Amino acid sequence: MMRQPVRTNVSDFIKSMMGSQFVIPVYQRNYTWNPDSETKRFLDDIEDLLGAKISSHFLGILIYMESELSAMYKEIQIVDGQQRLTTSFIFLLALKAIAKEDRDSNASGMIDDYYLYNRHTVEQIKLRLKPMVSDDDVYAKLVYGNGKDLSRREKEGNVYRNYEYIYKRIREFSKKYSLLEILNTLSRMDILAFPLSDHDNAQQIFESINSTGAPLTSADLIRNYILMNDTSDIQERNYRLYWKPLEGYCPDSRKLEEFFRYYIAAKTYNLLSKKDVYQGFKEYWNTSKDSKEIRMRDINRYCRYYYEIYTGPAENTALEGVLKEFRRNESRMPAPFLLEMFRMFDDEEISEKDLCAVVRLIDSYLMRRALVGNDSGGLSRYFPQLLRSVMNSHKKNARRNIMDILKVNLIRYNRGKAYAMPSDALLRSRLREVNAYSLMCIRPVLERIEHDGATAEVDT
Repeated sequence: MMRQPVRTNVSDFIKSMMGSQFVIPVYQRNYTWNPDSETKRFLDDIEDLLGAKISSHFLGILIYMESELSAMYKEIQIVDGQQRLTTSFIFLLALKAIAKEDRDSNASGMIDDYYLYNRHTVEQIKLRLKPMVSDDDVYAKLVYGNGKDLSRREKEGNVYRNYEYIYKRIREFSKKYSLLEILNTLSRMDILAFPLSDHDNAQQIFESINSTGAPLTSADLIRNYILMNDTSDIQERNYRLYWKPLEGYCPDSRKLEEFFRYYIAAKTYNLLSKKDVYQGFKEYWNTSKDSKEIRMRDINRYCRYYYEIYTGPAENTALEGVLKEFRRNESRMPAPFLLEMFRMFDDEEISEKDLCAVVRLIDSYLMRRALVGNDSGGLSRYFPQLLRSVMNSHKKNARRNIMDILKVNLIRYNRGKAYAMPSDALLRSRLREVNAYSLMCIRPVLERIEHDGATAEVDT
């Protein structure tokens, strides 16, 4: 159970944690406040406090968990409220910069000693705030007064954009108020602080408090589930080594969610509905006997396969040529099946020639069914079943060629059934009867005919 919440203010909360470091865990969302909306409101509230239009302002809730690093120092992981806390620290940075420019040593010294630094401690926790990994370098450069060293890309991020905006607003405030008066507004910015105990389930609390507002994707929840219960150092290591590459392969969270859906299907032979992906992942993750690192490495390599199949280029040149044709189908339906075929190739269980042949056969299967107008509604759930059959046959006789196994399961066993592969005769008959140009799939077919008959690639 959560301990009793404490009604306090930003200033007192930060000062009460002297010797501690506030950590924004890697499982949190990126710092998203920007000068046009949330940060503007934050500064508008500061201005109202300065002008005595309001006596205090409730900034919001802050939920945190304490971990002892040593007998003297603690790590404070922010479970909720990172946007508010990070913005408060950026406010302090901008205020300190102005104090130094104005040679107000009283204000700048107070900000350093009570808010920004842990004095007389190890370098690792010298800064009171450790932001998200993606924001860490920018924040550190600003704290140490090295803002001029920021790259153009770093200046485009929200940390610097907000810093610049807050600096300008404080400069305006300083024409009417002293810097200490501006600093003291943080003592009237009220928060409700909820400390968690070791027995609290931080992941469940995180899911609960993020059930309102912008919904988390399954990929967001999976990232949190994998990373949350470790120390910040281990979280950061696992994020850099294993999660960040996933974001490189699938930069969009929805695309990453899509990958996880097919990854689970490749592992369990069952394609879940989108709403069940997170729950399905937890069940799969918790039944695995492998170490956490092995499981994360496995996810990483399957995501690389997914990238090679649907985005490319593939590392293998011969395979890339085959995949280039396959991508014209724009179909994710066979993803679970192909992911496992790529794993077998990677583990040298099948040859490059076999994998290319598998991709061509799946490509032909999809194209033929589209040309004759077969219903594709159930194919997404068929491919995991096909994978199960192929893998079972392969386990019984590993020396048997994978293409022979696939042909038996995909073509022979499906004759006369809903998932049958259309024959050449059916294909000819269908194309004689319909206006081919009305078929949605006709363009890639014609492009292939054109390419096959050309000595050089045709610019389409």
